Amino acid sequence: MIRADIETEVSPIVGTEKQSEELVHYLLNEFEVDPKKIWESNIFGKSLHELVNEGLHNKLYRMPDDAQMKLQETLQKIINEGSGGLICIIL
Repeated sequence: MIRADIETEVSPIVGTEKQSEELVHYLLNEFEVDPKKIWESNIFGKSLHELVNEGLHNKLYRMPDDAQMKLQETLQKIINEGSGGLICIIL
């Protein structure tokens, strides 16, 4: 297993500026009361946790199969044979 920090964003802001501010205040108030509860916040019928998960999965599944195979082969070489003399260009 290799850890990779994948970033995603949720942009649920629609409507007027005032409505957006109200949503932000609502989320901040929930966070102050119970930081874990923010993940359960309902935004457009889905929890914040679900929205973040969807964003991460979309990014991961967007990587083409051939790119996944090239990356896998490169990592196998580095791990099994060492990285001496290996030049890796990933486009």
